[in-house]
Amino acid sequence: MAARTPRGYAVYHKACQEIEEGIRPTLSDVGTLLPAPWLPVSRIDTVHDDPQVIPAGTIVGRINATDHADIYTAVTAAKRTDFVVPAHAGTGEYTLTYGANDVTYLTPDIDNYPTVVSAAGVSTLDIPTVKPLGIVTQDIYASHMADTWTNYVRQHMITFLSWGYVIMIPVTTASEASLQAGDLVQVEDNDAANATWRPASYLNTVGRYKLWESGDCPEYKVGRVLEKITLATQDSSVASQILSAAIAADNTSAEHNFGGLGKVQTVPGLGLTGSGTNGLPRSMMSAVPQSQVYYALLISVSCV
Repeated sequence: MAARTPRGYAVYHKACQEIEEGIRPTLSDVGTLLPAPWLPVSRIDTVHDDPQVIPAGTIVGRINATDHADIYTAVTAAKRTDFVVPAHAGTGEYTLTYGANDVTYLTPDIDNYPTVVSAAGVSTLDIPTVKPLGIVTQDIYASHMADTWTNYVRQHMITFLSWGYVIMIPVTTASEASLQAGDLVQVEDNDAANATWRPASYLNTVGRYKLWESGDCPEYKVGRVLEKITLATQDSSVASQILSAAIAADNTSAEHNFGGLGKVQTVPGLGLTGSGTNGLPRSMMSAVPQSQVYYALLISVSCV
């Protein structure tokens, strides 16, 4: 009999794991810290049917009226604030890519705020360079829900890790795969003028990590790599096949330090860490293969 998962209750782990403690500013004394209302949907919380807009592990910063005038004033004056958005160090701006979920869940369109997105596509307005302030370690819910539905707020305040924490993240880009233990890390910049924030795609590069090199601006550094972990290898090449899909298709060979967890027999279909994940942490299942190898990174966060 095929494995069945209870509707809406499949195991889900954010794609970021906190290893050690550090500083986590809330900025509560200066007002409510929220994501920009026009950010596209990254995933749907299937338990509560609520949209999320920034995945855990994303490097974020804040917009302001001077450096990001167009997108700051896109929101009506009564609701303008220095919203949290994905960071990016490119010399050009990044756009937003809206999808079908933005139509369904009434995401405000950055090009015509507060009118909701009417069709999937790329925004006309773009976001200039955003300096990193920290890394979110929880999935961030859409802030427009408080306006779209009366008195409905999932997160009245969000926060991010700024310094002193160690996190483990799955590698999803070529830039991240090139990082080695000891390397300084900065927010991604290699897409320059062609970058687009597409949080529902595993090929997204905005808000991700790359090597910091001499000559790069120190304002974009976010930490240092402590360890690079080889999770698994694809037995046969399938482009952009995330780790969970490769395991389900029996297309991986384990090469990691978590092998003992594979001896824990888990319920088929629930996605719990154990036999169903070949012993790998469930939070690493969104890793994308780079030359047929899946990696994870341990990063010491230092954004201040």
